[in-house]
Amino acid sequence: MKILCWNCRGVGNPATVRELKQLLVANDPDIVFLCETKCHSNCFPRIRYRCRMDGCMAVNAEGKSSGLALMWRERVKVTIQNYSKYHIDSLVNIEDGEIIKFTGFYGHFDPILKKHAWDILKRVKRTVRKGWIVGGDFNAIRNNAEKEGGRRKPRNSMDEFCEFLEELSLTDVKTKKGWFTWSNNREGNGLVKERLDRLLVSDGIINKMPFLNTSVIHQSIEDTGKNLGQWQYQRYKSMKAKINVLEKKIDNLIDGPNSERSSKLLKSIRDNLGHLSLNREFTDKEILAAFNQMDPRKAPNIDGLPGSFFKEHWHTLGVDVLRMCHETLNNTKNVNSLNETLLIMIPKIDNPCDMTNFRPISLCRFIYKIVSKVLANRMKEVLPSCISLNQSAFVPGRMIHDNMLIAHELMHHLFSSKNGPSKGCVIKLDMSKAYDRVEWDFFENVLLKFGFSDEWVNKIMCCVCTVRYKVKCNMQLTDTIVPERGLRQGDPLSPYLFLFCMEVLSRMLIDAQENLRIRGIHVVDRLDSYLGLPIPIGKKRSKAFKNVAERTARRINSWSKCLLSYSGKEIFIKSVLQSIPTYAFSIFLAPKTVLEEIQSMMCRAWWGSGDNKRNWNMLAWEKMCHPKGMGGLGFRDLRLFNVDLLGRQVWRLLNHKDTLCYRVLSSKYFPDRDVFHPKKVDRPSFTWQNILKAACILYDGFDWCVGNGRNINIWMIIGDSKAFRDRLSKWIEACIRSDFNSKCPRCGNDTKTLIHALKDCPKARAVLEDGGFNNMLLEGVFVTCTDWIEEVARVLDITAISDFITVLWNIWNSRNNRIFRGAEEEAKIIWERASALSKDFRIFNLVEVPLLPRTRVDKKWKKPAPGVIKINADAAVKERYVYFGLVARDCDGFVIGGRMGTWNKRMDVLWAEMNALKESIKFASLNNWEKVEIETDCADLVNHFKKRNNDVTSIGYCLRVLFGQTEQFNFFDLLWAPRCCNRVADLLCNLARDKSCNMDFNMDYPLEIHDSVLNDAIN
Repeated sequence: MKILCWNCRGVGNPATVRELKQLLVANDPDIVFLCETKCHSNCFPRIRYRCRMDGCMAVNAEGKSSGLALMWRERVKVTIQNYSKYHIDSLVNIEDGEIIKFTGFYGHFDPILKKHAWDILKRVKRTVRKGWIVGGDFNAIRNNAEKEGGRRKPRNSMDEFCEFLEELSLTDVKTKKGWFTWSNNREGNGLVKERLDRLLVSDGIINKMPFLNTSVIHQSIEDTGKNLGQWQYQRYKSMKAKINVLEKKIDNLIDGPNSERSSKLLKSIRDNLGHLSLNREFTDKEILAAFNQMDPRKAPNIDGLPGSFFKEHWHTLGVDVLRMCHETLNNTKNVNSLNETLLIMIPKIDNPCDMTNFRPISLCRFIYKIVSKVLANRMKEVLPSCISLNQSAFVPGRMIHDNMLIAHELMHHLFSSKNGPSKGCVIKLDMSKAYDRVEWDFFENVLLKFGFSDEWVNKIMCCVCTVRYKVKCNMQLTDTIVPERGLRQGDPLSPYLFLFCMEVLSRMLIDAQENLRIRGIHVVDRLDSYLGLPIPIGKKRSKAFKNVAERTARRINSWSKCLLSYSGKEIFIKSVLQSIPTYAFSIFLAPKTVLEEIQSMMCRAWWGSGDNKRNWNMLAWEKMCHPKGMGGLGFRDLRLFNVDLLGRQVWRLLNHKDTLCYRVLSSKYFPDRDVFHPKKVDRPSFTWQNILKAACILYDGFDWCVGNGRNINIWMIIGDSKAFRDRLSKWIEACIRSDFNSKCPRCGNDTKTLIHALKDCPKARAVLEDGGFNNMLLEGVFVTCTDWIEEVARVLDITAISDFITVLWNIWNSRNNRIFRGAEEEAKIIWERASALSKDFRIFNLVEVPLLPRTRVDKKWKKPAPGVIKINADAAVKERYVYFGLVARDCDGFVIGGRMGTWNKRMDVLWAEMNALKESIKFASLNNWEKVEIETDCADLVNHFKKRNNDVTSIGYCLRVLFGQTEQFNFFDLLWAPRCCNRVADLLCNLARDKSCNMDFNMDYPLEIHDSVLNDAIN
């Protein structure tokens, strides 16, 4: 029997679960005990399922600490006896029918709570009848041999733990491999290791299992890592050269003379990669992503279970839903039980009188929708390579607006051509019941012709062909209907499948056009609309947008009878009215008269009462469009909103040059450059005029970015590069040495030695005399400073030696301040600071309970994890000056450095906070810290940082550059903290403002922040 005990320190992180799975695969334990899980017991059914364990018992965590769990396999029968927040007691029936007691235990780090946990284990001992095994994290050591580095443990605490083990009559099983089970992950002298985890057994277990042994797994994993590193070097040392050879072969295939053969070979490579991508095993991540994309408010199926039910009860149903999806997707289980569909008829017109006036909407089961959505998400990966550029809908990276822009360009070309419309024509196609008339055999053959594998086609056709309908009419359900063709409207997979049918039609039209087989086309004088928008736009442009104004008026009239509060009206205007013109405004720049008409309707809807009477507008609409923080209500200014939507089209023309829309517009308007530098065209189209206006506005907000600096010649900027380079390459040693003064900077004595700076200098002697050190310690001739300190150590006790060394350290700091900052301090001030520092040091190192009880505060500064340096940064803006402050502290709350300063530059608060972040990264890099987390009270900055990859603003670019500078750290994170938790950095900002100076400091921080630093460290 194998038992695995692990202090996981939080199992809510997916990386921890993956590490647990690796441990289970490598060691194959029968029983797993986890402590400090830091999560609710409801999370463990999912973890048990992912770890392929058969049984589980979990104890809830208290906030973000504690928490226990016991998991076991079916081959051992486990019965839970009792449990608490410190232990889980169980009876284990092993293979030969023998029953032993196993107790998973966690000893709290607090001395008082630890003894309470020991008392619980003593009570469990009274119920032991046969063999007993206790394993877990005891948070205690028996002697100093179980600790390496750091301060020694108090003798009385180790004696108490030994007496506790003797009282339990348990034997500590020595490890066969490894010894220490915990370390603080530091380097050098700061590294501390302890043996906190152990396995204790009774005498009966030792007699029955004489070959019992334990081992520390993490050390064997380190050894495995070293072996893997050697194996990787031997196996893959020439892999980079092989990759370069293959890349050259691919380049030769693309650019070589036999282009037809090369294209076929490359196409086969892409096809194979596509098959691998589609047929790979479906994972929990894909299923959960599809689940989160589903709208929980959609109408339910016959079972009456909407998506909101599954989202609300996911902690109970999640494991079963994942198992069902895995069986359907990976094991090709039949989906007949999930594919029962409720059919609802939605009228297309106000008074339907025929079946063609209804649109059938399929209400599928929610679990089937998850399966279908997973398949659709994977299908989207290959759509751009399968669907031609003629189709823009539902294909990732394309927009339906592209087709609208192309249609307007074509119509403009026909109507503005000097030869008249006789030289060309436009064909508009509209299909009736397109989804309902797709033949399944035809569709299956289309997928096979596109080159999809049989396995993938079978999965798709299983979803399409196993559907069963029930129609709900007049609140009654009909009998089951078995269809023989058609795709469902409401199935997440249907839009993507219909693209392949349209692709066949598109290619047939192209073939018919090339072979002159298109005949019998109905000719009309004009085309009213295309994709819901007017085409073309004539001279009376206000008339073309009349439909938008009418739709807005109809929606207001339909809601005017409802008694809405001002909160309801706000939601109605923002969510309903202002969304109506979005589609049209994405293509056209609406005339000013149309915008004013729509805005006046919204204004009447806000101030009106529905009785068609004239109302008093108490505030101008322009002011109501201001943000709420500036006194407005946050309504959209339609003119700015219109320009913003057109700016998206400009952005797409800059960044998506593989679309059909870009090819059409660039060939006509900017064939040689970009959208910002078009050529002059006679009679440009209305859509291009609108895009050009938005491009001019967007161009004004663009800034030049340095980039990687390859195109910048710094020597051309500074002038004569050769002369400057000559000066840099020649150093005069005598000049350099003359810059260093050999005299004492404080008293002018010619003897510049360490013992003079700390003992013989009058400034240093004055500090020592103020501290009460008598002449016996100060007199005498010593060659080195070490000899003097050793002589003093023979006279003073331990406490006095600590105070003496602290005074010397402050004397040295004051000397450095005199040299580098020109700040001379009085002897009394230096002594008082040293005395205060010694007292604080003793308080922080007390082993007993603190003298003052700690008050529980909801919002307090949190110490970083061991080995991590936390930097709190803040900035303040006043008139044309910016003040910043940052302070770095370790896991004990001690200040290890900081910086404050002033910038004579006008900027807003967000940019000031960003520059404070930049200073923090520079400061961390200067001190060579490896693990850094930075806290700021600016939520906007943190949000921009989290979304920096999708942020197209200038501050987003600057944050991406800053993030690139953090690659030198092993760990980096930017966190938000309330203002009350960033008090020290705020005080440094105020200090920089009052003193108007720039200053760096280490542990000798300004006294003004001492109280806040001490309060954060204690709390």
